[in-house]
Amino acid sequence: MKDTVDILLVGEVGTDITEIAFDKLLRKVGHRPIRVTLRSDGGEFAVANAIYHRMVEVRDRQGLSITAVRALSAGAWILLAADDRRIAKNGTVMIHNVITKRSDCFTPTDLRRRASDLEGISSLMSNTIAERTGLDHSEVFGLMESEAHLNASRALELGFATEICDEIY
Repeated sequence: MKDTVDILLVGEVGTDITEIAFDKLLRKVGHRPIRVTLRSDGGEFAVANAIYHRMVEVRDRQGLSITAVRALSAGAWILLAADDRRIAKNGTVMIHNVITKRSDCFTPTDLRRRASDLEGISSLMSNTIAERTGLDHSEVFGLMESEAHLNASRALELGFATEICDEIY
């Protein structure tokens, strides 16, 4: 069996954790199994989604496990890519509806279009979260609406994690 490669993803998705940097790491790793430790307070969904899909390719081809210390917002999206999703005893997961930080000037029509776009992305997120965790859509919707912060036990109970591991700092 090939040696497992450890990867540490720390920081904001889109700033510190980028699709380009992750792709470079994957090229160096080759076809060895990957074990990721994740510490992210969130960031850009589009970047997290690109990394999620690259991780799914890795998971299906060579094996992937992720251990979360912090998987908040966009970080939670990355966590869901693995089948083996461990959370540290002191870990947290947070999910919410997608938000925008754009400060452009918008007409009422622009705002309706933007709201529709955001609802579509939130729906995509909700469907994937339900699929990956086994929760029903209404429960996922409620968690996202409430900006749910989950400790390790709750993350395990709701299917965001598959096991709890020792504390990581």
